[in-house]
Amino acid sequence: MTPDNLSRFSKSMRINKEEDFSFVFAQPNRSVDKFFSVISRDNNLDLPRLGLSISKKVVNLAVERNRIKRVVRSAFIEQINLKNHDFIVMARRDAVKQGNKTLRNSLCNHFKKI
Repeated sequence: MTPDNLSRFSKSMRINKEEDFSFVFAQPNRSVDKFFSVISRDNNLDLPRLGLSISKKVVNLAVERNRIKRVVRSAFIEQINLKNHDFIVMARRDAVKQGNKTLRNSLCNHFKKI
């Protein structure tokens, strides 16, 4: 990502369509820990993209789901060395109990692995 893109999470950096999610799930690279499951796949674009999957079943309260989404987006934007990959981040139950700093560190490790 370029330094101009660091300050915001633009629409072009989001994965919203079902076919884009299916594309990543078809041949994923996986990274899993007790807070997140992250899958990725190379895309044919010039930028990394992020998709979020945080279900009510895993994170019951909307406030907590939104907090986790904010942390994930923030950690994604801070990664300046991400190449043209599509990432899908799925939260796990233990993510609710952790602070933002712990979650951010976990995500940074995932992004470095993949």
